[in-house]
Amino acid sequence: MKLKKYDQESRINLSDGLPSIHFQNSGIISLNKKAYELMDLEPGNGLEIYQDEEKPKDWYIAISDASKSLICRLDEKKNKICFNSAIAARDIFKCLDNNNPPKGASLLIGKAAIKYGDLQLWPIITASYKPRFTKSTS
Repeated sequence: MKLKKYDQESRINLSDGLPSIHFQNSGIISLNKKAYELMDLEPGNGLEIYQDEEKPKDWYIAISDASKSLICRLDEKKNKICFNSAIAARDIFKCLDNNNPPKGASLLIGKAAIKYGDLQLWPIITASYKPRFTKSTS
């Protein structure tokens, strides 16, 4: 037998200064300060989210000048950059858990961009997803 231990020391805490992206089922998507600094992102920049159709669990985010991109804004109170895409949030939730889609999910962002054609893609690490369970009041 070979056991893998899960405890306080082995958990990933996204508040520990790791670049991360948070999806809400309302469609609000936010990047923490580490993520937007890593990406050199500023309020008013355009963003695009991509899913690899050949590998559906592979997702990416890219800064874009395209007129049809998602425009980001700064939430000064929470020190994060936000934008909206209910469709992207819904589809990433299906990717994470199609049988029991979450109401929110925080995922790590890769520390280096990948060049794909003219795009500079930052990987969204879906393997970092940890489901959060809420207590039932029944």
